[in-house]
This record gives sequence, C-alpha cells and structure tokens, in this order.
Amino acid sequence: MPKNCLRLVALLSPLSLQGCDHVSYVHARMPLIRPLDAACLSTNVNRVTGHTATLVKHHQPNRDIVAYASYLTRIGNVSQAVTRDSSVYLEARIARISDISHEGFGRVEADSIGSSFGAVLRELRDACEGKTPRPGAFTIRVYAPLYEEWMVDGTNGRVSMRWIRESGEVTLQVDTLADGADARRPFWLEVRDVHIPAPPNAFGIGTECARGDSSPTGTIIAVTRITKTPFFGDVLQAWNLDVATLRIVPIGAEGVRCRNFGWGARWDTF
Repeated sequence: MPKNCLRLVALLSPLSLQGCDHVSYVHARMPLIRPLDAACLSTNVNRVTGHTATLVKHHQPNRDIVAYASYLTRIGNVSQAVTRDSSVYLEARIARISDISHEGFGRVEADSIGSSFGAVLRELRDACEGKTPRPGAFTIRVYAPLYEEWMVDGTNGRVSMRWIRESGEVTLQVDTLADGADARRPFWLEVRDVHIPAPPNAFGIGTECARGDSSPTGTIIAVTRITKTPFFGDVLQAWNLDVATLRIVPIGAEGVRCRNFGWGARWDTF
C-alpha cells in the first residue's frame, strides 16, 4: 500500500483498502488553545450527533501526537488531538471508497459536509468552554476532488478562501457569506478566482503561511516544497488576499513560510 494511504486506514477500518485511487474524504479541523475536558467532550459528542458514539483511542506517531481520542459517530469520526508541542486540534472527518457505482465527494456535497462539520465543532467547543487561538480559525480539506478551504482572520467569519486542483490547474478562490446567512447556516457566494499552474513534483499548496515573524491570518497562499518537517520554507510563488478589495495579488516569495498541515506544530516553534 502506498505511504500516503496509511493514514486513511484508521478512518476506514474495518473496510479493506486496495489502494488510494478510489478513496476520498472530507476533513475539518479547528485549533484550540487547550484540550476540551474529556468527560464534557464525550457527553456532548453524543448529544450533538444524536446517538451514542464509540470511543476509540490510539496513537499517531507520524504526527507526533501524544494524546488522541476519536469518537465514531453517525456523521463520521470526531476527534481531539494533542501534539508534543502542546498544539490542540478538534477534528471531524468522513471517508468514502468509490467504485464504478459510487463516486467520491462532489463539490456541493463536500461543501455541505464541511459546513455541517464546522457547526458540530463549534457547538462542541462552546459546550465545553473551549477557545480557539484566532477568531474563526477553521480549515476544511477534501481529497478527490482535491481542495482546501479556510476562514480568513479579521472578517468575523464572513470571508473564506479555497484552492481547488482540477485538470492540471489550481484555482484560488475567495467566497463571502451571503446576506442573512450565518456560521451555522452558511450560504457562500463566489467573489473572485485566480488560476495558476499546478505545482511541480515535490511541491504543493501551503495555506497556513506568513512572512517574517508575523503569524498566519489565512490571506497568504504559496507554492512550496513539501517536506517531512513542521514547516515549509522553500517557496516558489506566493499570493496575498487584499481583505479590503477581496483581490488575490502576487507577492514576493522571499521570507514566506508555511506550516505543515499534517504535522501539528505551533507557529511560535518555527
């Protein structure tokens, strides 16, 4: 089995995987300042998802995680992870094996699932008196089709960005929350998009990026070399969202660094 399939096995077990080509999943993540109380989380997972969840505890050494509690629910896996550098994440994910008769997650379905996951994570956080390090901090990743979506800081949860990879091209997109919608009943409107070439081999899209000593706010996106390290520093190209005009503009790559989404490192440990 290819290495990039390994982390999907835990999601799909006891299902049998024959390879990665026919697996897709939706993964939502919300960072926390400190872990939610275990008893509170367990009680509220059952309440929010509407049925008794099954708790499965295991370790994920590839992400340097020291504590990991995953609840198998009717909507997917809901988990809390604590890393060695004290980063904490609340996550929800669901996976699907596709074949001739069953497709992966389409854009509309993935958006709907991601929004539902966001509502669940926010309700769990609030019920257990949790706090996020940045207002609106929330990320959705979808594989097959491949895209990632996140909230932009300083917009009261009303501006999001995403990148989508289709047919050898990457699209950077800005969306705004429609009038009358809110975080629990979102309806997003596309404002603008920019098309860029797909990253070359060994490179990918970095979204938790910043320049110099600043912290990421969700506005800088970069094409960066993918390495097995907490942060990516070899950046080919970068873009920034002008929040005032909602325009995506190219910026210099020098000094831009991006956090490895799968590593779980705190920004101040770079």
